[in-house]
Amino acid sequence: MNQAKTYYKIGRFFADKEDYDLAINALNKAINFEPECANAYCIRGSCYFEKEMFDKAIIDIDKAIDIKPETSAFYFNRGLTYFNLNKFNEAVANFNKAISLGLKDAEVYSFRGESYSELGKFSEAERDFKEAALFDFLEELLWKKVVLLVEED
Repeated sequence: MNQAKTYYKIGRFFADKEDYDLAINALNKAINFEPECANAYCIRGSCYFEKEMFDKAIIDIDKAIDIKPETSAFYFNRGLTYFNLNKFNEAVANFNKAISLGLKDAEVYSFRGESYSELGKFSEAERDFKEAALFDFLEELLWKKVVLLVEED
């Protein structure tokens, strides 16, 4: 395994453990070894987000998107960051892009709905909240089916 991957995995580990400073340090090293590692930028951006360093989070997520513009999760993360900065138009644009790239789940529709609500676009917000509720319902239904299948074995 090369050094970039090693530091990337260490960074992910510490990010999962919510030790964001150690995660950022490891991800810095991963990026130094492999400057085109989009996931490292995105995770480091998520660490900055958790530390409420939103400007740094945007810079990293922008870099991740520059490297891999087809990754829907990057746009969702940038949308969340803009949402926390109360930049709701930018948040909606990023949630739209995430959805157009195939990210369709309750969370993205819920945050886009909240953004629309903050913008006073209540019919759009209502539509998204209904969509989020449908995804939640379908996920719960699927989970119950999985549990039933496991119990049958």
